[in-house]
Amino acid sequence: MLQNRLIITKKSKRNEIYGKSKKKWVIDFGDKIKSWSDFYDIIQKEIDFLNYNKEYGKGNHTYSDIVGALIVFEKMKERKKEGMVFILDYTENFRKIKDCDEKNYDKSTIYYDLVYNLLVEWYRDNKIIYKGRNAAIDI
Repeated sequence: MLQNRLIITKKSKRNEIYGKSKKKWVIDFGDKIKSWSDFYDIIQKEIDFLNYNKEYGKGNHTYSDIVGALIVFEKMKERKKEGMVFILDYTENFRKIKDCDEKNYDKSTIYYDLVYNLLVEWYRDNKIIYKGRNAAIDI
């Protein structure tokens, strides 16, 4: 089953999550997100296999292209992963995010990009691409 999860937790739970996610592709944001730019940089380093960032620059449209690229599914299959897990530490710095960037991206943009673009759209795409397998979504 292809599952994608967003887990918002404290640091003490991290080892338990990794233990339960051995067959998953884990993207751990940790406590590194202080703005949307930080969030984008982590995603870009993990899954921008086609160098969209280099070609088009940092921005919401580039982000959407990165997370929607079919090559991500190919890499997941190549790595024999059955879904993705995103871990985000809900720290004081994350709580303080408001309009941190020059483009006025805020905490709600980060949540939208995680939940909608990475979880809901992945669920839809998994259903289309992997018809023979069950796709699931956990939030």
